[in-house]
Amino acid sequence: DCKNCKARFRADQLEGEVCPSCGSSNLTEARAFNLMFKTFVGPVESEDNVAYLRPETAQAIFVQFKNVLDTCRKKVPFGICQIGKAFRNEINPRNYTFRSRE
Repeated sequence: DCKNCKARFRADQLEGEVCPSCGSSNLTEARAFNLMFKTFVGPVESEDNVAYLRPETAQAIFVQFKNVLDTCRKKVPFGICQIGKAFRNEINPRNYTFRSRE
């Protein structure tokens, strides 16, 4: 991440220690960027029940956030969720679909 222009880059695609957007050398340290949603299967939060969901199935929540904010007459903070079959057959604790969520 560039601290000046707030741009984010992949560490393996940077040439040197200079920001390609603004030319600054004021970059943060490289860190892991997790693209999966972490959740737990069942009522107890433990490392045995961890499941990961693909984020592209929940893009509508993020794309429509401004629309929801403008039309619902709510003030931040408020909750938003996705209802439907977005994560159906996503939770695969082993080599096969053990349990489907709908």
